[in-house]
Amino acid sequence: MFIDRRIAYFAGNYEIKCYTMKNLLLAVMLIACTTAYSQNFSVESYEPVFQDDLVKVSVGEGIYTEESRNLSHSRYFIQYENLTNEDIEVTLLKELHYGDRCYGCNDNEESYKTVVIPANATLSYSADNNDKRFYFFIKDNNGLIKSQLTDFIIKIVKTTKL
Repeated sequence: MFIDRRIAYFAGNYEIKCYTMKNLLLAVMLIACTTAYSQNFSVESYEPVFQDDLVKVSVGEGIYTEESRNLSHSRYFIQYENLTNEDIEVTLLKELHYGDRCYGCNDNEESYKTVVIPANATLSYSADNNDKRFYFFIKDNNGLIKSQLTDFIIKIVKTTKL
């Protein structure tokens, strides 16, 4: 307590600014942590959809929730398993059918997804791997998005040892 008073006396208003910045930083960190922990997903099990000598690709149906945005989506989560002792790069194409609409069927560049998998490793959806290479949408459990997945095909376009 005595040290705080000496700092306040010699530093003028600096102590107030310092505590204000600390409180602001603490508040930002608290919000970031709360947002990060409000995202949740669960997958019961994964079923293989493709396997060769280099890679095994599996999908598992699960629920993704994000409390801060009131989201609840059914999704297929994709798991990649490198079956070699070397790093590999896998390029795949997802054909996703939502009724009469097909995403990935027109063979455009943005439909291709590439994943680099370390030797003997398995990659799946996580905080680090949270982009569309690791999941695709089935339906909105809250009914806000009307489209629902009716069929899908995962095509492995190319697998390369690095």
